[in-house]
Amino acid sequence: MILGVTGSRQRNSEENYVQFCNVLRELLKENNDLLDYVVTGGCAQGADNFALRAAKKYGMPIKIYFPALPLVGSAKYLFVQAYHARNEQIANEATHMIAMPQNKNDWLGGTGHTMNCFIKYHEEGNLIIV
Repeated sequence: MILGVTGSRQRNSEENYVQFCNVLRELLKENNDLLDYVVTGGCAQGADNFALRAAKKYGMPIKIYFPALPLVGSAKYLFVQAYHARNEQIANEATHMIAMPQNKNDWLGGTGHTMNCFIKYHEEGNLIIV
């Protein structure tokens, strides 16, 4: 299993981290602890940070994909393209995904984009929305 992690920066509380770890442990249990690695986007807040913390805590390998950002002052659409390309890379590589949008009906922004990409690549893939 390759676990993708995505989420809103607003979901950044310790309570959110506990929720993430509970879902992670359940997912690992369901998959007989067979985890190749975790893949995420490296944001310092929210689910990306939870993935990094959990990887350290549980000794899981992790890959972090940072966006290939354009030069400062470039057009906004170039930044959006860079983040979308990174999201696609995570969604395509993952076989399972834990997503922590701002709320369960929020499929907007980068988190929503990553969730939609995951569904595009893995119609029957395991998307868990926390």
